Amino acid sequence: MLGVLGRTGDFVKAQTGKSALALTAFLGALAAFSLPPYPFTLLFMVSLPLVLILLSRAKRGWRAFALGFAFGAGYFGMSLYWVGESFLAQSNVPHWTAPIAVVLLVMYMSLFPALAFMISRNFWGSKWAPRALIFAGIYSFFEWLRGSGELGFPWNTTSSIWWPYEEMIQMTALVGSYGLGALTLLAAGLFVALFDKAVPRYDRFGMTLMGVLMLAAVALLGWARLGAVTTEYHEGITLRLVQANIPQREKWDPALLRRNLDRHIMLSTPLTAEGTPVRYLVWPETAIPFDVGDPVVRGYLAEALGDEVTLISGANRYGGEEEDKVFNSVYALAPGGEVLDIYDKVHLVPFGEYIPFREYLGRMGLNALVVGSSDFSRGAGLKTMKLPGLPRFSPLVCYEIIFPGNVVAPNENPAWFLNLTNDAWFGVTPGPYQHFEMARMRAVEEGIPVVRVAGGGISGVVDPLGRVTGKLGLGQTGFLDVALPRPLVQKTLYSVYGSIIFLVMVFAFLTIGIIIKSDPKQDYR
Repeated sequence: MLGVLGRTGDFVKAQTGKSALALTAFLGALAAFSLPPYPFTLLFMVSLPLVLILLSRAKRGWRAFALGFAFGAGYFGMSLYWVGESFLAQSNVPHWTAPIAVVLLVMYMSLFPALAFMISRNFWGSKWAPRALIFAGIYSFFEWLRGSGELGFPWNTTSSIWWPYEEMIQMTALVGSYGLGALTLLAAGLFVALFDKAVPRYDRFGMTLMGVLMLAAVALLGWARLGAVTTEYHEGITLRLVQANIPQREKWDPALLRRNLDRHIMLSTPLTAEGTPVRYLVWPETAIPFDVGDPVVRGYLAEALGDEVTLISGANRYGGEEEDKVFNSVYALAPGGEVLDIYDKVHLVPFGEYIPFREYLGRMGLNALVVGSSDFSRGAGLKTMKLPGLPRFSPLVCYEIIFPGNVVAPNENPAWFLNLTNDAWFGVTPGPYQHFEMARMRAVEEGIPVVRVAGGGISGVVDPLGRVTGKLGLGQTGFLDVALPRPLVQKTLYSVYGSIIFLVMVFAFLTIGIIIKSDPKQDYR
């Protein structure tokens, strides 16, 4: 086995110039098949070590940058191609913009691994153990940067490759998804020794064993945690999650708006399968295609749903302090149609719900990338809703659920997350699967269950340890009557300290890596 792996490493080392860049892009694309919905985690753990061998051959910073960009292009190109589907789903947007949008997004995302590769290479010594530490620290730090700020987009981070394994993702309750990613990158860096015949045999064994033991420890801790905590539910609370599965091309067709609303109503029958009344209905993002501020609309809903049902639904909100504002909102309506509470989305999708720097980019014709020529407005901030008969919850619209450590309003303590989304934008592609798994990761990080309702799928309920307790698959039409899981009694370490623990890990990795790279023992190239 070692001979086969060593010959593979020799083949990779022999690649130079354009062939090295092409191979790096191919390995990046191969690594993307570790992401949802593909359960091939091993592909990432094999591809990245081979890429690091190519990186070790780079003699100059610009070359390392190019290799990192190529890896990112393959990884993000293969895992984010589905973004173009959202442009094809709009009749008023030129279809030729789809490939342009995907290419621009992939190029932007690839800048982060490119910078991580370049900086890591400048700090490397001649030994793989410190290289692994330094690379894991710097690369994971740039993943954290990628998810931060106005244009933050923490999609498909390294920790996402563990989505098939409940045991592995338990570590996010301690160190967050970025921390689990750092540990994964460190293990992959240690596995380089399997492919590099220049490493002495005892080091090849020792480094590989160290990586295996580290991952095994993560799995063992996760296994013990899963066994120690059972899913508990709030008594007497049943939520009906409605998934009407309306194709995006039909969603805003003026001739079909009433039909689309009635389809949600038809799935909101007054009784559960057990014959008990439905008290709480949950509809997805923008499920109500009319102005909920209009009493006629609320009256129609109240009459159709009955006088015992509380409805939580997504809808656009018009007006506010300025008449021309439009918000992507969550409405809570009492029986009879009274508005109980409203949440306005805070994290808007760049180039989807607003154009960043519109004053300048709008002059370049980028208005065509969003629905309409004006932006959605940003809400005042994250909030916690408290409705009669329900525990306090944090409403999150669409991709607001993907931001680690930024899903709870300051000084609030919700008992559950409600994520309303419309993944019909992306059709039957990996996008909705990836989105669902990121919502699941937030549940584990925060120790708080997630109720997710999607226009076209995937809808479901996730307990505070990431276990799926109910689910409607992608493309299904129907409803799901679910019990509401309780949150963990004690807060998770990550929910208390956020990214501080991860940043301490990065500092420790870099410090130890720099110290041991100067050790004259085991010096090999």
